[in-house]
This record gives sequence, C-alpha cells and structure tokens, in this order.
Amino acid sequence: MDEDKVLFAKRVFRSLGNEGRLKILLRLSEGEALTGTQLSKEFDMKRGLVSEGLRCLELCGLVRMTSKVSSFRLYEITPFGQEASEWIRSILEGEKND
Repeated sequence: MDEDKVLFAKRVFRSLGNEGRLKILLRLSEGEALTGTQLSKEFDMKRGLVSEGLRCLELCGLVRMTSKVSSFRLYEITPFGQEASEWIRSILEGEKND
C-alpha cells in the first residue's frame, strides 16, 4: 500500500470522526455555500471551532473556500466531499453497502 495514501485516508477518517465537522460537511452537502459565521450560528458552535473544522475539512479536500469578501470566507463542498457525505448519509439512514 502507498504510505501517502494511507496517511491521507487516516486524516480523512479522523476529520469525519468529529461530530462538529461531520455536521458542517453534511450541511454544505445540501448545496449552499456558507460562511463560518453562518455555520456557527446554525449549529450554535463557537466561531473558532467552526473555523478549525473548516480548515481540517479543507485540508482533506472535502470542502473548499470559494471566495473571500472582506473578512468573510465562503465555503462549499467539493466533489470528493459530496461523495463522502452521500456515503455518510447512507450509514446514518441504516443502509448497508456491500
């Protein structure tokens, strides 16, 4: 196995093991680009935790910053993040994948 790919997979699964980051990913998978402030208010999370979560998800290629206006950064899901969120939703809905 390619060691870099193993490390990347570990990083992705670790990032998805956090409930806050998981909520952020699933919310962004609904198709609307949002700022950290919007996510913070929606989930009643501290802005710093949302920022940290977005950075982690971005480093894994699950979300990306689409634009920066003044001090606001707009985030959206990536195609890889969309695939991951669909897989996660199937688990949450109790579907079994072979």
